[in-house]
Amino acid sequence: MPELPDVTVYVERLRARVVGQPLDRVRLGSPFVLRSVTPPLSSVETQTVRAVSRLGKRIVITLDGHLSLVIHLMIAELATHDRGGLELLDATVEQFREALTRENHTAKRALIDPRLFSGIGNAYSDEILHASRLSPMKLTQKLSEDEIVRLY
Repeated sequence: MPELPDVTVYVERLRARVVGQPLDRVRLGSPFVLRSVTPPLSSVETQTVRAVSRLGKRIVITLDGHLSLVIHLMIAELATHDRGGLELLDATVEQFREALTRENHTAKRALIDPRLFSGIGNAYSDEILHASRLSPMKLTQKLSEDEIVRLY
């Protein structure tokens, strides 16, 4: 599964190509993977694409009529897929510290928990921890202020 940097690039490229364009139809190659919703495909056809954004590691295509396509081969209302994690690219160091230390997990587990941080997966958590010179096993509530700032 792609992670935050990859999804960000996908969103940027899609946004440049599809915003303002009509969506003629949606075709699902393998609808059996849809387990959480019954897709209202006819209600999204002929809608105009209004925005392309990211929700964690998912791509969201927003259409007219408050409908969104959430790409992981699902069509649903957007709020049902939001795990509540902090959007790191918009977060302050104070917001980051609060989310990081809310529970006492290992640093790696905290970074990949979508309820705490949106869009970080296993591979990039390792890169983040390496760049910040932190052990993945260090407990979040034992991090010093300097370590939190380096991780941020």
